[in-house]
Amino acid sequence: MARSRTISVLKFPHIVCAFSMTKKLLFAILLFLLTSIPFQLLAGIAVVGAKHVKASTDSKFRLECMLIQPEAGFSVRLEAASPTALLKKYHIRATDAEVVEGATYSNGAWVLQEPELNCGYIVEKGQGLSEYYWLADYSSSPLPQGELYAAYSPDSPCDRIILSTKGGFSSWTYYSPDGTAGQLTREFQIRYFNALFSEEDFAFKIQEKEEQLVPQENTLQMLAPLADTSFRLIGDKYSAIFEPNFKSIESNMIPSQRIEVYTRYKVLGTSENKTSEGSREDGLPSALSAPVSVKMEAVANEPAAQRYIWRILPAGNESEEGTPLLIFTGKECEFTFDKAGSFVLFVEVGARNGSCLLQSDKKTITIGASRLEVPNAFSPFSSPGINDTFRVAHNSIVSFQGAIFNEWGNKLYEWKDPNEGWDGTFRGKPVDTGVYYYIIHAKGADGKEYNLNGHINILGYGDVGIAPNPVTP
Repeated sequence: MARSRTISVLKFPHIVCAFSMTKKLLFAILLFLLTSIPFQLLAGIAVVGAKHVKASTDSKFRLECMLIQPEAGFSVRLEAASPTALLKKYHIRATDAEVVEGATYSNGAWVLQEPELNCGYIVEKGQGLSEYYWLADYSSSPLPQGELYAAYSPDSPCDRIILSTKGGFSSWTYYSPDGTAGQLTREFQIRYFNALFSEEDFAFKIQEKEEQLVPQENTLQMLAPLADTSFRLIGDKYSAIFEPNFKSIESNMIPSQRIEVYTRYKVLGTSENKTSEGSREDGLPSALSAPVSVKMEAVANEPAAQRYIWRILPAGNESEEGTPLLIFTGKECEFTFDKAGSFVLFVEVGARNGSCLLQSDKKTITIGASRLEVPNAFSPFSSPGINDTFRVAHNSIVSFQGAIFNEWGNKLYEWKDPNEGWDGTFRGKPVDTGVYYYIIHAKGADGKEYNLNGHINILGYGDVGIAPNPVTP
């Protein structure tokens, strides 16, 4: 089979050669058309001899908007099935349209030589069907060339920036067939520096950003950056087509006044330490047992942020007139909670301009009611690792004094930390199994006083008839 195909090819070399040449010629023609003819066909419209781009579509009215940079000799082709499909022009309302004079019909399209721009064209197809086109002149609103000026908004001096130029930032107005005015979408490209928060490093880092801004009242308005910066206009969404050699313009330097603050908390003596901002989970449990020391840290975008004031207030009494448990000036502080109740923690950060102020999200914690329970037995020697220490179970105990006695009233052990306990020894040696006595005086964070006394049993290997009462630490 392979030899048969080889012979047939060799028999007709002129046919193979001609076919190969035809493919190369077609490819060359297609490549020439794609690279040398300056027009673009879009839904029945083509622009020849001028830079252009489709700007928007109004599907309600079948309206195509084309942005054109007019040049000498350029033309526009509007598809029409026959010369009986009238070509009209309007400026505001389609009902006021007039027949276009001077247009020629050729190869299924109306051809307009150097047509009027910033107006609408209608191709009437009959039976109530029409196609609408709006041709906008790019050169009527080129990119600004003068100075770029940055300033804080008078209405939001802590949050908003306004960028302006002598000629203003504008777009192109078009009119739908019913006379409704619209703006062709135009986004200006602005570069600047901003401070971005890194949760991993618990710090702000300076980075360059680029933002697309739509004009508002001939200005550009944006959220104020968190870093000192100038602003650079580098173009708009169309500049690569119409103004590829545009030279960027830079504004004056603006010192940051907007503040962003993040907080984190840590219960001292634990490894919990997570960031809190907004509604995210943080490293501070909502319920704690007193006494407990909490470390509070805040970080904001400096040098804009220059003053930190931590406040701790009883929950429900968070106004400025409330009596605070703590007012502390500084980025971080520690506080020991020794009273029961719910408390609100937050930090206020002031800007260097003296007028902008931000309060962090509030964190509410609850110091639970006190509890003190005493076991009645333990087995320090007979079951290693299980119930080896006589230890109370407690919550929110702020003062504690305990002692252990034998049956003759001799003190064998005393302790002041409820987290500690007796290991069943005296002077380093194990005591005998049997009954001993405790006396405990304590006070809870809620003010409750405990005066407890009773007996405890040290269980040995044979003490199976005594069941110790369990307590939950």
